[in-house]
Amino acid sequence: MAGTVQCFVAEVSGSSFGLGFETGYLLGATTKKVVLLYKRDVEKRISLLITGNTNPRYVVVPYTDMAEIEAFVRNNF
Repeated sequence: MAGTVQCFVAEVSGSSFGLGFETGYLLGATTKKVVLLYKRDVEKRISLLITGNTNPRYVVVPYTDMAEIEAFVRNNF
């Protein structure tokens, strides 16, 4: 569809090499936007590869509860 933005959204509070690989691939080989969500209470365990990425198509969303995720989706999609 013309004008449609494709986006990859994942929850990354747990450890996952696969999600890191897929995120890197999408940012390097496509024009898709990437949104990664993680629980605030595990922030210290989230990789700097996730929290430190500065790609303009990449957004990291820390959250405490579902209401924060819903607000992000409402305001950004």
